[in-house]
Amino acid sequence: MGTGARRRARGDGGGASVELEGTIGQFSLRELIEMVVYSSVTGVLTLGGGEEAGRIYFRDGLPYDARAAEATGFDAAALLFELRDVPFHFVAGSTSQEETLWMDPWELIERGEEHARIWSGLRPFIPGLDWVPAVLTSPVNDHVHISDVAWPVLAAVDGQRSVAEIGEHLELATVDVCTGLVELLRQHLIALHPPRPPHPPAPPAPEEPQDEGGFFERLIARTLEEERRRTSDPSAGQISDPDVQARVGRE
Repeated sequence: MGTGARRRARGDGGGASVELEGTIGQFSLRELIEMVVYSSVTGVLTLGGGEEAGRIYFRDGLPYDARAAEATGFDAAALLFELRDVPFHFVAGSTSQEETLWMDPWELIERGEEHARIWSGLRPFIPGLDWVPAVLTSPVNDHVHISDVAWPVLAAVDGQRSVAEIGEHLELATVDVCTGLVELLRQHLIALHPPRPPHPPAPPAPEEPQDEGGFFERLIARTLEEERRRTSDPSAGQISDPDVQARVGRE
């Protein structure tokens, strides 16, 4: 791939895994994917570092899984096409248990670059997918024109759903939701608010007093207790009322 990328073999006890590393800027993601495709190699291409690193996994040169931030599949790959001046490295032999990409690698490149171009115009308006759009009660413009793309997005804006939640509600791609939101922002029909703070956990509910049982349960227990007392104390079964004793004697 020319000057700027470094290739090396790393021993791990079970053979050597080929590594290629460099910086996005020296090489584009298009060039890196083409290199993997032409080599028909299995492995993972990692861009960036730390927890925010993105990855595309290849099997025999074909991409089959992509991950970036919390996104997977094409959404993750599209995010990687936006990266500039970040380190990359490719490690042969690494695999993923997931499969989130099914498109042709050339389609992945074309669509990924197109999404990156679109997002470059959207990012300045959308600080994050967890921000919450709300309709302005007094629009600045008296005459507005809302496109077919923005209409369903406007209908889903309720001041509660975040950008990501609107996409889930409408079952629309994130880029389409943000395109509609930017159109509405430019016409001053909505405003974006920071993410809602998480709700504190609710205190545990007080324990309910233990129920001693229903009416029939108490009645049965009382009857059994009286029966036990009569059988254990012979005098308990004798009649104590004198008038009743007299009547019983006359009978």
